[in-house]
This record gives sequence, structure tokens and C-alpha cells, in this order.
Amino acid sequence: MASKIVSVSLCDKLIFQLGHLVPNYLQGIFKRSPFWTGFFHRFHPDPSGRRLIAKWRRKYHARCFVVSLFGARTVLVVDPYSVRRVLEHSPAVYADPRPKQKGMAHFQPDAVTISRPPLWDLRRRFNEEVLATGRPHPLGDAFIAVIREETKKLTNATTDRIAWPALDGLFTRITLRIVFGNHALNDVGLLEALDRLMLQANRLLFLKRNPRFDRLYERIEHYLKAPEPNTLAARCRDVLETMPKALRLTPDKINVASQMPHWLFAMKDTLALNTAACLALLADHPSCCERARADIVAWDGSASGLGAAKYLEACVEETMRLWPTTPMLVRECIVADILADDMILPGTQVIIWNAANHRNTEAYADAGLFRPERWSEPQFGTWFNHLSSSTQACAGRDLALLIAKTVVAELLREHRYQNPRKIAEPGLSVPDSFNAFQLNLERTAFAERPEVQP
Repeated sequence: MASKIVSVSLCDKLIFQLGHLVPNYLQGIFKRSPFWTGFFHRFHPDPSGRRLIAKWRRKYHARCFVVSLFGARTVLVVDPYSVRRVLEHSPAVYADPRPKQKGMAHFQPDAVTISRPPLWDLRRRFNEEVLATGRPHPLGDAFIAVIREETKKLTNATTDRIAWPALDGLFTRITLRIVFGNHALNDVGLLEALDRLMLQANRLLFLKRNPRFDRLYERIEHYLKAPEPNTLAARCRDVLETMPKALRLTPDKINVASQMPHWLFAMKDTLALNTAACLALLADHPSCCERARADIVAWDGSASGLGAAKYLEACVEETMRLWPTTPMLVRECIVADILADDMILPGTQVIIWNAANHRNTEAYADAGLFRPERWSEPQFGTWFNHLSSSTQACAGRDLALLIAKTVVAELLREHRYQNPRKIAEPGLSVPDSFNAFQLNLERTAFAERPEVQP
């Protein structure tokens, strides 16, 4: 394969923009639209873009392609070396682009996600300390207790099926309790304000200060003033008190309240979508479900014990790989750089197309299969960025996996699920998209507990 960046034809640029950028935009950059998600899931011939990229590889013999992102010069990165280059040099060289900054500022103006050095370094460190990046969370057992309690309420309240509204409600309650505590359980106004702001931010254009913004931050500040124990709000206070003195003197630069909306929608929306997809795939892959349940039976209920449930974790990771909730990562080059042996100038947009890259059969022949065991294979996973990777990897990755694994474990502990509208056959490629809003699984009790696989 050639090393240079190649410009695609005008026709291919239009296909990319109209066939993939516009559908991604309409489905929601920050918050998913059920209508457009369902529409493109049903009618789009290549929703992940894998066929388009495979065609371009054969046609242009290039590692990266020059396309256009709504008029701006844009490089589409489709080889692992260039992907790694971009992610390892974010945000110092490749930062979040101005349109994303403008959209996110509508509901979280000082979030680490859209910050640039040196503020990024300060806010990133704070997020990593609160979310316990790369290590077991000190509040893991308390969070698991919350999840088990809320999941038990769900399984007791439902009869023979679990549909999307029930799962969505479950994650709403879990999110409010983990972030703010039991006192926030019925604070629907807080999440309603966040949802409306995110829906407005989706359009990226004609954004102005909204009364819901003040309402959202009034509620967040209310919970931060007297945080409930064993919550992320309390963890924020503790981290500020224990950070080095130079950092403790800059809480206004960290802006704790502005970090929290990202945790809220990542748990309430993104994790709910991922978990719905995981349950659907396990329903359609009985042997995988049995292996996951073996992990669940062996689990002692603790956070440390959950860490040993590697196959269950692999099921969640594999789901995220196949159906990444962030189909495209977009960066903007802010310092001249060399990418794929070619010069990238400041102002150039860079797209990492997760949905297409994750299903690259040239890199992995079985990339379209649901095969959780691949996550135990050496050197596997460096290509995939469903939770981003390198310097801007999701700071809440470990906490997100803990929450998703616990929910799946509790739902599968005593029940099996069947999908009346089967979406994937074992041994065959999984469809390129999944509409979680149509989740409707039939539930039956297990007659016997599974044997633990060696």
C-alpha cells in the first residue's frame, strides 16, 4: 500500500459527505435521535462505511484520503499507524475541532474533552483522579451495590421481557445515584435540562445561551455543596482536598461542575446503548452467553472479583467494537505535523472512522463476527478506539466497564433472553448497525446454573 495521502475524486467526496457525514450528523453528534437512528438503520446500505473504505483502498492504494468535512480540508485516516499517530499526539497537535468545541460549550463549556493545553492537563488530571483511570475505583463496591439494587427493581417490575424504555430508565437511576446520590434519584429536571441542551447542540449552528443551562448548573452546584458520601460528587471534593497545593488553588480553572455533564451523558446515554447492544448480541449467541454466565456465577459480588470476569468484559468490549457509539473521531491539526509521510498543515481536519476501521477485514479477517475471545489474544485491540485511546482515552473507561458488566451480570444472573427479531446468527457477520431504541427481548428464568468453564 502506498504511503502518501491521496485526494479522492469529487464524486467520492460527495458520496462520503452525503452518504455518511450527513447521516451521522442527523443521527446526533452529542445525543442520538431515535427517529434518524431508526431510519438509517433500516435504509442505509453501508451504515458503517466499511464497504466504501474497502473500495477506496482498492481504488487509490493509499493509507489516508483527502475528503471534505462540510467544506474544510479533511484527511480521513484508515491505517493503524496513522490512527495511533493522531491519538498519541492529541490534544497538543491534534485537538478537538472548533465546531465540536462550539457544540459542547453549549452544555459543558469547560469540559476536559474540548480543552487544550495547559488547561487540558489540569482538567485531565482531575478527571483521572475522580474516575480512577487505569485502576479499580475506590468506590467500586458502593457503585456495584447501587447497580444491583436498581437492577433488582427492574427485574422484579418486569414480567416476560425487557424493552428499551426499561433499560433507559435503569441507567437514568443508576447515573443519578452514582454521580449525586440517593437524594438526586427523582431529579428529572436536571437530566431533562441536559438532554435538551445536548439536542440543541447537535445542530452546531445558531446556538445561544439557554435558560436550561443555568438550571442545569444550579442543580449540579446544589449537589456539590454538600455531596452525599460514596458518590462521584463526594469524590470531587476529596480529590480537590488531596491534590497538590498548586492544583488546589485553581478550582476555578478546573471548573468541577463543567466536568460532570460528560459523566452524566456517558453513563445515562452511551452506556445504556452499549449495554442494550450487548444483551441483544448475547441473546443471539447462546454459547457466548453461557460463557459469560460462567463468569457471573463465579463472581463473588465485589468490585475486585468483577475484575476477574474477563470473558464478560470481553463481551462488552466486543459489542463496543462492532457498534461504536462514536462512529467518527474528529480532530483538528493545530501544529504542522507529518502523517503517513505527508505534511499536515494547521487547520486541517482529521477523521478517524471507527465504524469502518473496526470492521476492516484486511486487518482482521473475522472483523465482522461477534467473537469476544479475541480480546484475550496477544497484541489485539490497538486498532480499536470505541473508548478512544492513548492520551485522550476515555478517563472513565474502567468505571464504564464496571457499570456495564454489573448491569449485564445482574440481568443474566437468573434469566436468559431471546430476541424475537434475531439480528445476528452465530458464525456470521453482525449487521453494520444496531437500533437500541427498538430493543425488546423476551425473558425466561434459567432452569439450571451453568457450569464454570475451565
